Amino acid sequence: MERDSSTDVDPLTKLNPRERARIVRIEGHEATELAGYGLYAGIEIQVKQRFPSYIVQTDEAELALEPAVARKIFVLRL
Repeated sequence: MERDSSTDVDPLTKLNPRERARIVRIEGHEATELAGYGLYAGIEIQVKQRFPSYIVQTDEAELALEPAVARKIFVLRL
């Protein structure tokens, strides 16, 4: 059963390594740039690392994100 409550949505920074999530929204002007790298609402990601930067895995790539950017990505844990 899929959850759709907004209370289940967390910033990417709340996830731990190996956790999987689906992106719900990306706030700020970074949304357009991140879409160019394959990060957009609806895709599944997995957190690989949190420090010194966030590393996320998509089906296509691994991307490094600064904490300030990761805070603008809101996800639903899977």
